[in-house]
Amino acid sequence: MIFETNANQIERLDQSQLVDLLRRLIQAELNKNSIPLRCGTAPAQITIADGGDDARVSWSGGPNETDWLPSRFTIFQSKKGATSPAGLKAETQTKSSQGTDAPLLNEALEKAISQSGAYVVVTSTPVVGTNLDRRIKAIREGVSDTGNDPTLLSSIQIYDCNRLAAWTNTHPSVALWLNALLRDVHLSGFQTFEDWGRAPEISEIEYQQNDDTRFVAKGREIQTWKNEDASISQEKSFDEIREVISTFLTARGNAVRIIGPSGFGKTRLVHQLIASQVALPQDVLSENQIIYCLYADVKDRLPNIAREIADTGSRALLVVDDCPDQVHTKLSDTVHRDGSHCHLITIGVETKAQGMRRNLIVELNAASNELIDHIAEATNKQVSEKNASLIRDLSQGFPRMAVLASRALEGGDEELSSVETLISRIVWGEHEIDQSAFESLQVLSLFTIVGMENHVAKELEEVANYCGKTARQMYKELQRFAERGVLFRQGDYGEVQPLPLAMRLSNQWLESNPAGTLEDLFRSLSEEMKLKMVGRLRWMSWSEKVLRFGRALLSEALPDEAALDSEFGSKLLDRFVHLAPDATMEHLGRLLSGKSIDELVAFDTGRRYAIWALEKLVFRRETFDAAARLLLKLGAAENEDWSNNASGQFTGLYQLYLSGTEATPEEKLVVLDDGLADANERVRKLSIDALNRMLETGHFSRTGGSEHIGAREALQDWQPTTYGEILNYYRAALSRLEQIALDTNDPNHRTALNTIGSHLRSLFSNVNLLDEIQAMIVRLREAYPGWHQAALGLNNWLYFDRNDADEAYQQRLREYYDELLPTDPLEQIHYYSSGWATDIHDPDVSYDREGDNDHHYTENKIYALVVEAPNEAQYFLPLLDRFLEEPTNSGWIAVVRIARHVNEPLNLLRHLLESMTPDSEIAVVSNLVRNVISGAAQADRNKGLECLELALGCQSLSTSSIEFLASAGLDDALMQRAIEFVQNDTVEPHQVSVIAFNDVLQTVDQGLIELMVSTLLDKQANGAWAAIGFLAHVLYRIAPKERRLLQSLKASVINPSLFDKPRYSNMDWYHWCDLVEKLFEGGHVDDLFSLELVDFIISVTSVQEYNVQLSFDDYAQKILQQLIATSPGLVWEKYHEARTALKGRALYRFLRLFEARVGEPSAPGVLNDIPAKIYVPWMLEEKEERMPFILDWLQLFAEEKKDRQWNAKFVSFVDAHVDRPERLDTLRSRLTTGMWCGSFASKLVFRLVNS
Repeated sequence: MIFETNANQIERLDQSQLVDLLRRLIQAELNKNSIPLRCGTAPAQITIADGGDDARVSWSGGPNETDWLPSRFTIFQSKKGATSPAGLKAETQTKSSQGTDAPLLNEALEKAISQSGAYVVVTSTPVVGTNLDRRIKAIREGVSDTGNDPTLLSSIQIYDCNRLAAWTNTHPSVALWLNALLRDVHLSGFQTFEDWGRAPEISEIEYQQNDDTRFVAKGREIQTWKNEDASISQEKSFDEIREVISTFLTARGNAVRIIGPSGFGKTRLVHQLIASQVALPQDVLSENQIIYCLYADVKDRLPNIAREIADTGSRALLVVDDCPDQVHTKLSDTVHRDGSHCHLITIGVETKAQGMRRNLIVELNAASNELIDHIAEATNKQVSEKNASLIRDLSQGFPRMAVLASRALEGGDEELSSVETLISRIVWGEHEIDQSAFESLQVLSLFTIVGMENHVAKELEEVANYCGKTARQMYKELQRFAERGVLFRQGDYGEVQPLPLAMRLSNQWLESNPAGTLEDLFRSLSEEMKLKMVGRLRWMSWSEKVLRFGRALLSEALPDEAALDSEFGSKLLDRFVHLAPDATMEHLGRLLSGKSIDELVAFDTGRRYAIWALEKLVFRRETFDAAARLLLKLGAAENEDWSNNASGQFTGLYQLYLSGTEATPEEKLVVLDDGLADANERVRKLSIDALNRMLETGHFSRTGGSEHIGAREALQDWQPTTYGEILNYYRAALSRLEQIALDTNDPNHRTALNTIGSHLRSLFSNVNLLDEIQAMIVRLREAYPGWHQAALGLNNWLYFDRNDADEAYQQRLREYYDELLPTDPLEQIHYYSSGWATDIHDPDVSYDREGDNDHHYTENKIYALVVEAPNEAQYFLPLLDRFLEEPTNSGWIAVVRIARHVNEPLNLLRHLLESMTPDSEIAVVSNLVRNVISGAAQADRNKGLECLELALGCQSLSTSSIEFLASAGLDDALMQRAIEFVQNDTVEPHQVSVIAFNDVLQTVDQGLIELMVSTLLDKQANGAWAAIGFLAHVLYRIAPKERRLLQSLKASVINPSLFDKPRYSNMDWYHWCDLVEKLFEGGHVDDLFSLELVDFIISVTSVQEYNVQLSFDDYAQKILQQLIATSPGLVWEKYHEARTALKGRALYRFLRLFEARVGEPSAPGVLNDIPAKIYVPWMLEEKEERMPFILDWLQLFAEEKKDRQWNAKFVSFVDAHVDRPERLDTLRSRLTTGMWCGSFASKLVFRLVNS
């Protein structure tokens, strides 16, 4: 991590800084583990007189300990300078009793012992190796000398500079604070809360707030939250929005996006949210957790750093200012990683993330005149009443504009005659007006951010050329405005801000130039600068000149479809929507509406921005009809696969809430009815999908941003205001779907029928619709006698939803369920087979979240119905026909039971085979055949074998032969046939998995199993991996015994063909590793096999595809470690043999195979367990060259990561063989925390002084 701390930094802290660090660490640790902050105390005093502790924690509930708090009750004592055993022993006793015959235990330790707590000594000096043990022993002796029992303490720890550095690095916000405090590490743009607060725009003016309700919470999560609090989506005051954000981050999600125009006060809002401390046990907006950055300062480094912060598990609040929307989306995924306690607040102008899960959007509206007045007065207390009015007019609700205007009046408050006069004061102050420079500023105001220096200076050059100036001249003219705060510089770029000022300046330029000047400027620009210009003009959409510009340039800039079907053309169109929406829709219609669906499929490059343009146009009631019709055609010609593609946007228009349009249901249905009547089936299908969206009753969401067009107020989605409007909306969808469903000549009739069925459960909750729904169901059941979805939907309502209705309504629907149930036994079997085994429930039982729910209801009902039925196969043939025609999820349960029940299951099978046609789905028929064979064999093996022979004789089903054998129950004869099927390629090798269960060892001769494995091994890579999968299942939870599959097993795991598979699943090498470990556990790895296994593993480095080794490495290292444990000399010899022989790419990959895990350079390498008696003599032969090799893989730290104690083996090696500091230089690349800073000499000096 870029602001990672090290032990040397801890050593440099003075005592007060050490206590401050300890306080922050304790708070961060409590926060990370959701323990109230009040449970930890760390006084600001450097030492506490004779009490014994400088900090303590005490909590109940939650974990018994954390990574760094060893007990629920822990005492911390901070020590100045170096510690010694004698000094620490004395500290356990009161000062007055030290050195006496009857020493007394200090008060803090008394308390710790009484609570069975922990005692932790904190020191900024290093304590390593045996010195640690000697000091802990001294503390124990000190406690014992007072007559107390030190074993009553749960733990005695010493946190030295190494461990404090390691602890600090588990909390990125604390690590950032420490690095900022010491000022010796470049933090690459990241700041603490304190540093952020030093920015002039924050520190110079006190944050102003009143009762303005200018903050609105939005997004998908708000729609769910509204079910608990209907007011949550209303405009909020500052205090209210702070509570909303804090509550959200505590319980609902980890990411917040703050949006609003530049200058609306977003950054000040976020800073004040954190600065306004509240007395909460767990405040997620705590300043101690803040890591702030401006996106432009961190850019490409941010995603990896955010992931590192999230993966620490520590609580941190990452604030990213001026953050692009797509970056917010990526960071949101990062902070929601498993185990993350990192929260995110990003600040930006807009967002499309409103549909994201676990994200909160907070939008700022314009400030009220009252708040603008407060800001102006706070900036300049001498502002007169008249000038305050001018400031309000100019600010247009922008707080930053109010600050800028007020500062322009400093030094004198003479009455200003107009807003234009105030603008002049802002721009020039007391300086003399320079008309040429002023024109440069006005022209620059017409663009969003413009490149001014270095490789992007060509953008300023374009503007300068138009103005008849050189780029250098214009740059010099503009520089003075940066000093005035009018030109905002961001790296090599500049932008005129705040926005209201830029718009005033732009308008001044427009009004002072003849008609057509804006058009001439546009024509002179490059594509990128054209986009920047039109993007800025969005905020002047109220200007008649801008409107005329938009209308005039559309056709010229986008003359044909080819121009539109480009990245530039489509981006330009999307921006023109803000200037002239009516003209843009008309022009877009001319370009695309006449195209056929097939022609629109080829509309590709420009599609994305064209869809975004249509999102906005379809929101406006005035352009809805044309935009929706074009969206429908583009959706029918879909060529994108994300949710907000054309088809997704079109169907979203028809959801009840958050539809993304002002259009009324009547206006929407006009478009939809035309789509349903269209001759193109793709258009009709999408229209039916829209009917499906009309019936949704919850979980509404849409992407944000399309409601903002130009500088106008945000558009509002149409939504129902009465219950009657809701019911009419559902009626409109149902009537159209029913009409389609009842027309069996319509190719979409089944889709419509299933759509109705899928929504019946939620529709049953509408009491006032029930009569109409029941009447519709009658009509549909008459047309489709075997249609069970009505009963399934009601069954689910009774199980999950009935408790939300009154008893009378519950009883009515319970009785109705009995009416819907089929009366014919075969129909009943089909009904209970129509869903998954757990889809249908007892209609008299409700779901119990905490109880033991019956998951066998369906199975038991099928069994009971079959038992009561006749034993003749003929009786069940109509049901088999139904299963052939319409496969169901639980049909197999019924067919197996029927085959067990009938006298002649062979007749069932004959019927299935005779019913096959060239159009039959082989998979469906094969499954039913397997079920018949299985049921017949369960009742009578001979009958099962008869069915098997008949099935195997059907050539069209030969690819399922192995499955048929498995269904009959494997024996030696059937196993032999299975082997033959593999040998002659009747089946694919992987299909043998259906017979790979450990009971096969009891039913099949071992020789045949070994023959199956050897047969598979002859089938190259597919067979090699089929053998691994087969053995993994056969030997699941079983250890291979002597002479039982051992040779087959060994041959399988060292088969070179294992490296030839094109793509590996996550479980492939896991199964391989598990099988090899079984051989080790059983003691079946002899010298010969060890040699073969090492050679096999090393050979992966020569495989052409590196991905093979990447998937294999972790498992290979586990087995290499097992080999080292049993044959260390062999592995050592083979390692050096291969290292000498391999060259180039193969050598690099070989070394990678034996290295520590990726991302953990301080972890030991594979060779770490080689005994010292092997590698030390080898090293001493050529110590200078060979010691770095040993230090590359030797284990540095003890197993516990949090301890960061030096490993005893490593310390012994250093003490015995390191004779000068430079020998340890090779460790630099391995050490990230817990390191010596400087040289080995500092460790030696410390050891000598404290020994």
